[in-house]
Amino acid sequence: MSKDISFIYTSIDILHQKTYIIYNKSNSKPRTATAHRRQATPADRIEGEKERGKNMKFYKVSFQYSETVFCSNIAEAANAADVEKHYSKYTWVNIEEATNSEVEAAKRKGMPIVKVEHIEEDENTETEKKGEKNMKYNNIAIQIKAEAANSLKKRIEAIKAGTPERVMKDNLTAYRWKQYQDGRITFEQAAEIATKRATEKTNKDIERKLARLEAVEQAADLESIEIYVEWKKNRTWGANPTATVYAETSAGYITTTGTASGCGYDKESAAIAEALNKIPGIIKLLCIAKEKALEAGKQAGNEYNSSNTDLIAYGAGYGAIPYFKGGVGTGSHIRVFEACGIKCELERHHKNTDFYMFKKVKQEAPAPESVTA
Repeated sequence: MSKDISFIYTSIDILHQKTYIIYNKSNSKPRTATAHRRQATPADRIEGEKERGKNMKFYKVSFQYSETVFCSNIAEAANAADVEKHYSKYTWVNIEEATNSEVEAAKRKGMPIVKVEHIEEDENTETEKKGEKNMKYNNIAIQIKAEAANSLKKRIEAIKAGTPERVMKDNLTAYRWKQYQDGRITFEQAAEIATKRATEKTNKDIERKLARLEAVEQAADLESIEIYVEWKKNRTWGANPTATVYAETSAGYITTTGTASGCGYDKESAAIAEALNKIPGIIKLLCIAKEKALEAGKQAGNEYNSSNTDLIAYGAGYGAIPYFKGGVGTGSHIRVFEACGIKCELERHHKNTDFYMFKKVKQEAPAPESVTA
């Protein structure tokens, strides 16, 4: 196997909001569903089992069952990938194609022969389903996928180049890394395994972020916010803030808290940001503002790589899903709220306490047109 391994990194269909991050050596054709499919009879199933049996192979599997227990058995499967998936819950697994003599010996000794079912499914079915959902924040969803694709591409390039070495290590299990260090697997084999794992991690990360975006979309709408900050003396750090946020939403009231310690940064905004980011309705505000800005930018022909500072205001964090960044000063938080249609109506500062009150800016109804007689 040469270093120039053929990988398919990413293909993003922005028009349909679908993502395919595929690790495959050949681009297989997707299955197409046929209408009015005939229901399978028992005879069909038996015939199918016979047909599948012709293509089945035996594999010798060794795996670490627990910290001190190692096991080995024979697995019958269509391919090694199915066997690897079946045993993926174990920390260490070694899979080799078994010879006829090894299979016969296992049967004589009464060793277990595990039949591994082959489940046919389209590449990245779950990720594709996520992309097909008609999300309210489609532009943010596209940015989530684009960021993940770009990150994966850089990671795979580093894996193939072998530098920095930590990228290879981060995308191998401890056992595989030891195998590579000991020379039991080649650089090409290690790169192939690391690339596959990196791709799987990226797909899971996309699913996690899209699920979070969906949860934010369904959060209750925000009406008003009150932030109360109390400062307490600390022997080491002088004074540390505890921020309490009282949020009024369409579903009721939510209370969260945030704290900060240390020195050399704005602790008050750090404590407030921690409390604000715990409320889905507040993240929803930021997402609405960003989605509008992205949609306006798309219509103007701009790319999706604009920062949250450009799209909302400084202090709206980094990455596809915006949030309140800590340590930027409460003035930045006020400007972020203003960009989201929330106005600071009251601000009070005392010796050991600070207080802020925010309310949604009500849209004034347009004045009726005057009619002349």
